[in-house]
Amino acid sequence: MLSTPVTNEAVVAWLVIVVGDERGKDYRLPTGTLRMGQSPTCEIPLGRDTYVSTQHAEVVFRAGSFWIKDLNSTNGTFVNDLPVGEVALNDGDRVKVGMTEMIFKSLKL
Repeated sequence: MLSTPVTNEAVVAWLVIVVGDERGKDYRLPTGTLRMGQSPTCEIPLGRDTYVSTQHAEVVFRAGSFWIKDLNSTNGTFVNDLPVGEVALNDGDRVKVGMTEMIFKSLKL
């Protein structure tokens, strides 16, 4: 009987803000859910970006990958300059919410 090999690879990922008031900050992504928006309760608070909604988008770890999902924001969520509803992120992707731009980085250990 053939079996599918089980992989125990850990995924380490983070978002680095490259454009905006929070430029230079980076956020390690948990294997759960992380929200970004103007609300101070967001794990990535972007309160100084007036083009960002209160609860703008979330990043979720699912099925071994990180996904970004727009939370019905006013100005949308973009990955590599394309508007998205929900999409898997790949190393090097550029994420834009409001006027804030981030780079998604990931490593499999």
